[in-house]
Amino acid sequence: MRSLCGNLGMVKWYPAVSVLTLCACTPAVTPPVLCAKAGAGAPAYRILVVGESWAAGGRLLPELPQAVAKRANATVLACSVGYSGMNTAKIISSYAPDPPLRALGGRPTNVVILSGVNDQIQHRGAENFASGMRTLAARFTPAIVQTVSAPSINTHPPLGLPYRFKNWAYGIVHPEGNAEYRKDAASVFRPEQVIDYSAFSSGAIAEPGRYAPDGIHLTLPEFHKYGTFVGDKIQLR
Repeated sequence: MRSLCGNLGMVKWYPAVSVLTLCACTPAVTPPVLCAKAGAGAPAYRILVVGESWAAGGRLLPELPQAVAKRANATVLACSVGYSGMNTAKIISSYAPDPPLRALGGRPTNVVILSGVNDQIQHRGAENFASGMRTLAARFTPAIVQTVSAPSINTHPPLGLPYRFKNWAYGIVHPEGNAEYRKDAASVFRPEQVIDYSAFSSGAIAEPGRYAPDGIHLTLPEFHKYGTFVGDKIQLR
């Protein structure tokens, strides 16, 4: 496996195959862990970004650690792992801690949870989402844990007929909208732990040009801006 990180702005990829070799008990769904380091020497901050597809592919790197390093005047290592397509409950059951810990070189000082998009699309229910967020956050004690409030996205993407039928059925049971997801999830965190997504974007319907055609994800340039936005909100010690 290659060295953990290089110079400022470099992003290193940790293939799932290599990760599985290191930990045979890791589930087959383990996604790659991607890292970026800002600054030289040992990191003063080790930041883990974990969640769904918004945390996958290193979309917030290297801008997130660069923003934190600038504010803290310190070396920052950030690693990101995203479970694409999974709601919060599935992330909890699938998350394997060893690969991110190996990549970070120890326990994270800060954790940012990016979840809620798939909970909304799959109509899992705002109360279930909040309960899952509480459980997921508890896994990372004693790190400083923050979350970004659920983005306002297209909750009716062009999916296959069986998927659309299932979502329709779930939607009858859990008809809540984005406002309820944001409110219920915020109730399980302290105010300083919640990063308000609306301070970055008012949503896919209001600002379609900032989002991919699916109305679920940001465009790649916007994801990198999002990395700076989140980095500017990371709590410093």
